[in-house]
Amino acid sequence: MPTRNSTAGRAFGADPVTTTTTNGLPGGMLAYTTGTPMTGITAVVNLTGMSLTITPPANRDLKITVLMHAYISSALTSGDTFQVQLQRDGVTGQIWIMRCDQQNVQVTLCGYAFDFQTDGNPHTYLLRGGRLGGTGTYAAIANGTALGVTLTSWFAIEDVGVHF
Repeated sequence: MPTRNSTAGRAFGADPVTTTTTNGLPGGMLAYTTGTPMTGITAVVNLTGMSLTITPPANRDLKITVLMHAYISSALTSGDTFQVQLQRDGVTGQIWIMRCDQQNVQVTLCGYAFDFQTDGNPHTYLLRGGRLGGTGTYAAIANGTALGVTLTSWFAIEDVGVHF
């Protein structure tokens, strides 16, 4: 079987993929985590299990993807809102807001954020969540079941390439 740099079967000679040309390519998945179920959430709190510490290479762009499930379980006012915050080293960089006008319903948030031009130092990324407005009580669903459906909340960090 030919190796990556083999010319076997190639009509144009040497493999054009070199360290120089691959440095600008995406580095792929750097870290991934799933959360732990939590109940009785009313204030904004750290979401259990939703923290990652990574040391990305310098001068790279990162994409953070979040999939968060919440269950609104108690009586609430019309227009209750639940927020999910993404923090890097304790500083909030992105906030997503979910609104719900019913109780006993599951809501899902899928969000993206970017961290541009990394510095090569370790950083901790953390998800926080809680009620922003209204009177409802929320449950964070992670590897759990709501309304008979198995759901997993997670977030991932990807290296999407060199910063230009």
